[in-house]
Amino acid sequence: MKITTILLLVAGLLLTGCASVESTRQFTGMRIDQAANAEHFNGEMWGIYFLPMVPLFVPNVDNELLAVDIGNCVDLTTKKAQAKGYTDIRDLQSHRTSKWIFPTLVLWYKEVQVSCNAVK
Repeated sequence: MKITTILLLVAGLLLTGCASVESTRQFTGMRIDQAANAEHFNGEMWGIYFLPMVPLFVPNVDNELLAVDIGNCVDLTTKKAQAKGYTDIRDLQSHRTSKWIFPTLVLWYKEVQVSCNAVK
């Protein structure tokens, strides 16, 4: 009984969705849009869904479960830029993927990526 509970807990932790935001200021001496102070941000989130609609394992950000969609990923990415003191966003782009997980008949993998440049 205890081993089953522990295995289920470990499986649940391993199968949670993921959300992350990375950034860089390395532009090899080039500037972005006449801005002297700029940083590139890339946000990503993914999760597992039952059919393509019911979330099973989705990202937990600040103790809140988030659906894997463009709006949540844009929000996550721009909040990170805002927390670093940036006031404007340039060149916001997104990419969304939704794939059936072979050989299951009912599980789907969803992923969203958002990329932007932030300037002060």
